[in-house]
Amino acid sequence: MDLINSADDRNARLDTKGMAESAERQGQGQYFAGLMIDLMPEWLKKDIRENKPSLCDWDAGLGNGADLLCDALGTPGAKMGAAGTAGQRDPDTQLPTQSLAAPENRWDVIFSSNILARYPDPWTELEGLARQATDALVVLVPFKEYERATGHNYTFSSTNIPARVGAFQLIYARSRHTSIVPGTRWLGRQILLVFASRALIERAQVSLADLCFDDADAAFEERLASLTARNQDLVAEKAKLAAQRWEAERWYQDSERFVRELLGSRSWKISAPFRSVVIAARKGRDMLRTLRSEQSAVPEPVVDLDSFLRSHSRILIVNSDVQFDPAGHGSSIALAAAAADAGHGVVFVGWQSAEDEAFTDRSALVRPNLFQISRHDLKELVSAVKRVRPSSTTFLVTVASTEVAQSLLALEAAGVRVIYHVLDDWAEANKVGQAPWYEEALEKHLIVNANKVTVVTSELRDRLKRPDEVHVVGNGYTPVNFALPDEGRTYKQTAKVGCFGPIGEGLFDWQLVFALAANCPQLSIEIVSEVPSGCVAEQAGHYPNLVLLGSREARECSEIAREWRAGLIPYRTSRLGAAADPLQVYAYLDLGLRVVSSGLPQLGPYPNTQDVEGERAFIAAVQDLTRQPSEWVPVKDFLQAATWASRLERILQ
Repeated sequence: MDLINSADDRNARLDTKGMAESAERQGQGQYFAGLMIDLMPEWLKKDIRENKPSLCDWDAGLGNGADLLCDALGTPGAKMGAAGTAGQRDPDTQLPTQSLAAPENRWDVIFSSNILARYPDPWTELEGLARQATDALVVLVPFKEYERATGHNYTFSSTNIPARVGAFQLIYARSRHTSIVPGTRWLGRQILLVFASRALIERAQVSLADLCFDDADAAFEERLASLTARNQDLVAEKAKLAAQRWEAERWYQDSERFVRELLGSRSWKISAPFRSVVIAARKGRDMLRTLRSEQSAVPEPVVDLDSFLRSHSRILIVNSDVQFDPAGHGSSIALAAAAADAGHGVVFVGWQSAEDEAFTDRSALVRPNLFQISRHDLKELVSAVKRVRPSSTTFLVTVASTEVAQSLLALEAAGVRVIYHVLDDWAEANKVGQAPWYEEALEKHLIVNANKVTVVTSELRDRLKRPDEVHVVGNGYTPVNFALPDEGRTYKQTAKVGCFGPIGEGLFDWQLVFALAANCPQLSIEIVSEVPSGCVAEQAGHYPNLVLLGSREARECSEIAREWRAGLIPYRTSRLGAAADPLQVYAYLDLGLRVVSSGLPQLGPYPNTQDVEGERAFIAAVQDLTRQPSEWVPVKDFLQAATWASRLERILQ
């Protein structure tokens, strides 16, 4: 079953030849006919049953639902006229070319279902209908549709629905929120409007008790908000309990394995004190049993995609150009981890060049609330989302790959919100050997069709040439326990500076580092990243004060950097660098380090950060900091807004 205004619905509507025969459109017509009957006032139903007026379904919006409407109104077998049918549509707008089939046609009651929203000025169209009606206009339209569906050009609200249309008075208005109704065909609110003639009002003896002018869902919205908040609390509690159980399971397994090894060892036989470990293992077993009894509502660790989707109400899909590594660097990994910590069910779509290429932890739970699949599994993921229908599903795209572009229509049909988060100028990265997957046409297609586009820098936004439609949300960081961001780092006696994190090819300026080492022999320079090969590594060996420590985990990088006087980001001046938002700058500031960078003018406004141009300026800036540090500017507010959790919240808004 597809919702109205889905991709499948629009495709069917554009095929005007086949629309009348479309079983799906007929199902939608029956749904809206049933909704119209539920919302219709009893006095109008009674009048139609008793007086058998002529009925018209304008634009055939109800399809075969018109028969359902006639049966419900006690006029089975009555013929309901249809005006503005598929054969009389404008080929470009797909709207009726005339209000009614012929000016001489008149009807007692005209029904209109979910067509007026397609007109920029629906009231002019309704005025035309009023001239063809005798007793009433009964209109069903989307209500308070502030984020309009594709093809809708007007938003009906309490402030723009008139009290009169032609000679007809608005005497009844009733709305309903259909989003959470089982079997719904509309994600939002619908409102039924009844405009009646004076003759009908007098004939039906309408009194004050028969009128209804509700903004009907105020109580519903309040209840929904309460239930939503409660659901989020329960999801967070469930995630917390699942994490506790996960840790208890691991602790118990480790303890049990250790005990088995110990019992089989010679030392057990000769060393009685070790027997206390048995007591500890029993305590661990008892603790695990207690957790199991207390967490009976927490499911067993899931082993398949469908089970994972069913166990979470909020799903966030994140794709990446790497596979998930809990200790790894990178924005996509950090955003996915932050979402998992916040209670989202995260499906991480890891990179796999070819389907037969090695892929660690494919289709597996790699940490609490995070399930990893390969990019080659994306089609199956879309099918699973359609089957399970989670309450909320968002796809955070960080890699504009072929399979993502090909899945956009299917994702929309499955009710998935797509956000394209641009982490770099991928066109420039591709020129220097990075982002081999990049294709300009695919990225443009994604930018046009995504529900939302975010970028990490203003420069990137300007390059996309859509400044009003693109939101800037920078990169972030994971706070460390020993940071002193309000005071700055107390300098050690040793004169050390350094840099850590991935060194992108085409960005990192090794010649600038070599010049700093040559001109500042008293300064120890530590590079905590992958060790370069070839001539770069050979040249680095000529400088005894330049220390290459190799790649380390994020926690170890922070421990090493505690001894530094400044954090360095030596980049070449380039279009790629000018659009980047390096992760290191946030980590350095969190450690209480001052920052010296080059080739990154966008970092100029950041607190305690100097971006300079040229070799001499870079060396002078580092020397000045090591001799006499500048006054430290508090960065607490800056860093609070830059945590990965804060960044994720802004992206998903």
